[in-house]
Amino acid sequence: MDAEVVGTVSWYPATRSHRVARGRFFTETDQIAAENVCVLGAAMARTLFPMESPLGQTVRDII
Repeated sequence: MDAEVVGTVSWYPATRSHRVARGRFFTETDQIAAENVCVLGAAMARTLFPMESPLGQTVRDII
């Protein structure tokens, strides 16, 4: 599967009317603290974690 990795900001979902299916989008606090968080699309989540929830998992070697 091809993947696109892009940077974003905590308020991005509000600009595009996106909703998060599971978990949450990262917060301004995460952003300020430079937390290692990511937001996965549904197809990528199913590909990386086909038999388990992607929440709380670590994503490695995607590039």
